Amino acid sequence: MVTELAASKEKARKTLHELTAAFTSPETTPETAPPLKKHSLRGVFIDLSTTFIRVRSETEERVITDEWWCLTYPLKWEQNANTAAYKVTKATEEEVLAAVKYTGDGKVLLVYATEEAMQARESDGKLPEALKVCNPSIFRRASG
Repeated sequence: MVTELAASKEKARKTLHELTAAFTSPETTPETAPPLKKHSLRGVFIDLSTTFIRVRSETEERVITDEWWCLTYPLKWEQNANTAAYKVTKATEEEVLAAVKYTGDGKVLLVYATEEAMQARESDGKLPEALKVCNPSIFRRASG
């Protein structure tokens, strides 16, 4: 009975190892799996007043870089205030990670995107049809 339990435990460990390694590289991805696309972290929503976004830019030397920016908003709107309604500052990856760990209630929203989604596209300046229709009652329900 003990040897059966040990064998079962070993089988469970092996299965766990296989599951944790699955999809981490082409060698561990099942042949029947759909093609995988690489995603990168592009934004972190910390709380109602703090959002970090990762912006892609190109230098004059045509080198593509990513920079983190922090957007902070006041939780309470103050009319006639002499300060800006929001603040935008450059941030480091360490500051983003620290904010995730130490700010807010520990619940964050992570935004990922594929390289394809990050490619700049030409725009005709027109909104897609889905964005043209706005039902104001949605906002009344959400706020009240």
